[in-house]
Amino acid sequence: MPILDVQILMEPGVATVQCVGEIDVGTCNKLIDALERAELQDADAVRVDLSGVTFIDSTGIGCLLHGALRAEKSGVGFEIVPSEAVERFVEVSGLGAHLRMVPA
Repeated sequence: MPILDVQILMEPGVATVQCVGEIDVGTCNKLIDALERAELQDADAVRVDLSGVTFIDSTGIGCLLHGALRAEKSGVGFEIVPSEAVERFVEVSGLGAHLRMVPA
């Protein structure tokens, strides 16, 4: 059973959703919940720190795309700090134009 640890860290203007573990169909509900809670923090931007993510599947990428779309509709910035596994999946899938990735 995959394990995902998710925390929300607040900095001035930025809500960081920090994920460690695996994001897949069994754990993406934790990510969705955290993204929704981060949006409620009245921040200018949501940063999703995936530098500790060792595996992500298409369900996890779908959750990130959904979060990016919700943030855009709300006028909130949305960026991802990818791990090597996440960056590779985004590149191979061709979704880099839809997910803003920034270095750690």
